Amino acid sequence: MRQSRVLEKLKIENFRRFKKLEFTRLKRVNLIAGKNNTGKTGVLEALLMLLDKSWGEQLVTAFRNCTNIGDLTENYWKWLFCNRDTSRPIILTADTEEYGGYTRAFGFPSTQLPVGYDGWQKQGPVFNFARRDAVSKKKGGSVGRGELTYGVVPL
Repeated sequence: MRQSRVLEKLKIENFRRFKKLEFTRLKRVNLIAGKNNTGKTGVLEALLMLLDKSWGEQLVTAFRNCTNIGDLTENYWKWLFCNRDTSRPIILTADTEEYGGYTRAFGFPSTQLPVGYDGWQKQGPVFNFARRDAVSKKKGGSVGRGELTYGVVPL
């Protein structure tokens, strides 16, 4: 699958404070603004999980200072789930100009695997992830379980 970098849509489910959150008209540049403790950092964390293969090593310190907080599973990883409900997976979905439905699910080994996903794969010491086929918007049909990438443009 060719990498397509401009996200048009983003859907976040069962993540942090969001049962379900959708951004449907994303552009090349997007501004995230809001009052304190409304989920701005959570959106950035969801993007990191969706787009970066090494998110597991980075997430704890990428946007928050979560070092020396004791048991990481209890004091950090379980807080990624909405209302700490680890029985349901975190599901992150993106559409790009070329592909629809690039999706990853995240959970613990005990988390229910969503229908239509490949099996859980180990991601770091605690988390598992699963993928579902993306769809080509131009050709139709599945294009496999490729990876999206992202880049940072210096201003």
